[in-house]
Amino acid sequence: MPMQRSHATTSHEHLALAMALGLSVLPLAVVAQQVPPAAAQFQQTMQQQHVSDQLQKSQQQAQQQQNVSDVAGKVLPQGSAGQRSLKQADRARQAASAAQQRDAVDRYRDAANQGH
Repeated sequence: MPMQRSHATTSHEHLALAMALGLSVLPLAVVAQQVPPAAAQFQQTMQQQHVSDQLQKSQQQAQQQQNVSDVAGKVLPQGSAGQRSLKQADRARQAASAAQQRDAVDRYRDAANQGH
């Protein structure tokens, strides 16, 4: 009477089949290291959201400040010392705002790369 084979396959058979199909076979420990735990993914998502919120807030503040400056510029006489000072202050504020936004983007990128 022929020997009946069970439907259960051994891990060696799975390994041989995967290799025959050209599939990459990684040890479970390696796979576990590549997938961040749910808590780490959540923390990373929260960091990204926080930085994104800061960037949006910074952009809104810069727009509001520009609007105030525009109104003030209309009141001052053209070419006056006050208008020159206002323009100089605008340039300084815009440079500071751009630096803050670059910092926020860098922090967002860093948070996004933590999991990779």
